[in-house]
Amino acid sequence: MGKSKPVAAGLALGIVFVLAVWSAMIGALIWPGYGAAFLAVVGSIYPWASFTFFGFLLVGVLAFLDGFVCGWLVVWLCEKFQKCDCGCKLPKAKPRRKAPKKKVKRKRRR
Repeated sequence: MGKSKPVAAGLALGIVFVLAVWSAMIGALIWPGYGAAFLAVVGSIYPWASFTFFGFLLVGVLAFLDGFVCGWLVVWLCEKFQKCDCGCKLPKAKPRRKAPKKKVKRKRRR
């Protein structure tokens, strides 16, 4: 495992959250009542959300920003806790050892 990447985690979580919100909104357009509880929560977070093209775009942008900030913050905090020098009993991250290279025996040509 390499070094954590907060920006990559933020992008991933932002995209996942946008897809979740948009799929619930599209599902509610196709099947009335679909995802009503989830959309009620989304409506309380984004009160200007509506089932118009502009409303879809606005909710998508804001949901992406929320997801990006949450993903970035979680990975950033995990990195900070791993480098903790406060004397707490958190396990320290150990660097990974590289596997020794195998020597290849070459055959002599005659």
